[in-house]
Amino acid sequence: MSAFFIERVMESSCANKDTHTHRGYEKAYRFVNERIVATTAIGDHYDTFDIFARTCQWADFRNDLNPLFKEKGLTNMCMDGLEACATFDNSSLKVVFCDPPFSPRQADEKYDKVGSANLYTNPRYMSDLGKEIYRILEPGGYTIKAGFNSNAPDPRLNLVGIWLSHYHGSRNDVIFTVWQKNDGNLFQY
Repeated sequence: MSAFFIERVMESSCANKDTHTHRGYEKAYRFVNERIVATTAIGDHYDTFDIFARTCQWADFRNDLNPLFKEKGLTNMCMDGLEACATFDNSSLKVVFCDPPFSPRQADEKYDKVGSANLYTNPRYMSDLGKEIYRILEPGGYTIKAGFNSNAPDPRLNLVGIWLSHYHGSRNDVIFTVWQKNDGNLFQY
């Protein structure tokens, strides 16, 4: 396992339900972006994908199950996360964001019961999603995962950073983890 670090981030107890507005997620994003920029030639563009974007505008390709976000121009894809991942070629993305709903309450609040949105209660789905993330990440690429656990999206990814967002009172912490795909494949040569 490669070396990684952990940072605890104090958040407001009334933080917005959209996780990308939280300091822990922003710190994880900045960490990844700085590492990529340091290894990317000036002027080169790299592709990014947010599987569950909602209102987050950080990625080039933004998907969300709820069609409302596409109608508002916040996302450019509206499909199930696995279906959205399947639209990308092997090793084609530098960054993948994975921030699915964590609980039945969040699924109801965020998706107004659009489809089967509470993914963390479906281990098979999360396992399949992790395999897709690994498949579409290019070697050296990163995935940023938000959740209530620090489980690897796919066991072949290496943990490089954790941001633990603490919200005070009786609110659960949210864990933002950054994982890197370090192996290569024959298609990149």
